[in-house]
Amino acid sequence: MVYAFIYRPSGGYAGLPRISLIGPEETFTAAYLDPASVDPVSKIATSPMAEGYPVDPATVPKAILWESKRPHLPDLGKLHGIDLVSDRVRDLIEGFEPGVHQFLPVDFFRRKEKEPFARAYWLVVCRRIDSADPTHTTYSRHPRAKGLWEIVPGGKYVFSLTAIGRSHLWVDPCAYSQVFCSQALGDALAGAKVKDLWLEPYDAV
Repeated sequence: MVYAFIYRPSGGYAGLPRISLIGPEETFTAAYLDPASVDPVSKIATSPMAEGYPVDPATVPKAILWESKRPHLPDLGKLHGIDLVSDRVRDLIEGFEPGVHQFLPVDFFRRKEKEPFARAYWLVVCRRIDSADPTHTTYSRHPRAKGLWEIVPGGKYVFSLTAIGRSHLWVDPCAYSQVFCSQALGDALAGAKVKDLWLEPYDAV
């Protein structure tokens, strides 16, 4: 079994605290650390941090405005499609794959305060695997989008343990850059009761 790693706020999106970028990186951009190694399709992606490649830390936003009366940050959040994780989640992932992924610090500020009150980390998954098993997956490859699976009603992914190998966290470029994790990592995150993390199970062979 593997899991899709999905941010899904338990109280629904309407009740989430407002957060927004502040500072010189107010427009969300990031540059690849090694552009020459990047797949041509990913080079034109709107969110380089979600493509499974490391990014240049100097180009990543480093400050977020927290417009909420909640005193603490959650273990998991999301902004501009990129996951934000706490120290606790970072340490859990690092325990399985030390030094593989990027956890880029971002400071949280309250309005009219000059000093940050908390820190979280952009989670940049730095592994790409075409991980669905082509024999058992019942989707077909998209006729107009090279490599992508065409999602149709009644179809399903079945993942390849051979392709995944010993990896615990990865981006699947053929599954619309969805993040997936191993059963071992997923079970550890579930056991740690990481709020707002939805682990969607899939079969693997």
